[in-house]
Amino acid sequence: MTQKLPRTALFWSEGVYDAKLDNDDPRCDTMIYKWEELIPSKTAEADAVEWSLEITKGVIKRCWVFFPWGCANYAHIQVLRGPDQIFPYTRGEWLGGNDILHEFGENYEVKAEPLHLTIKGYNDDDTYDHTPWVIVQVERPTMPSWVDVLLARLGMG
Repeated sequence: MTQKLPRTALFWSEGVYDAKLDNDDPRCDTMIYKWEELIPSKTAEADAVEWSLEITKGVIKRCWVFFPWGCANYAHIQVLRGPDQIFPYTRGEWLGGNDILHEFGENYEVKAEPLHLTIKGYNDDDTYDHTPWVIVQVERPTMPSWVDVLLARLGMG
């Protein structure tokens, strides 16, 4: 789903924050991770720059990719986990836009290494650098379910 929002609608701050977003389960915390880096002008797709976004074990519930006004569809982003591209869904495709927020609803489990996402970006603009954002919501269990407790007591968990 792609949405166009006014810049004032995005009020995320730096770093990692605990939050309760559409999560009524008291056994889970929702973590929000934000990445924001400058992609230099004249960065070709073949020379895409890469960054790592550390995340916790859990389930990726949502991913937002925001291209601020001025990106003019010059800056492009892919989000990967290990060798697998997870956003956009179509392998080899790139996200781009101008003053637009792309939103992906997901239930992507992260149970083991790597506990990071790789963000790749390039910038066709021959004059200006651009700074898109990637925001990831990870739901992580804070206490085991009764099934997990039972399996552990039976020596099966």
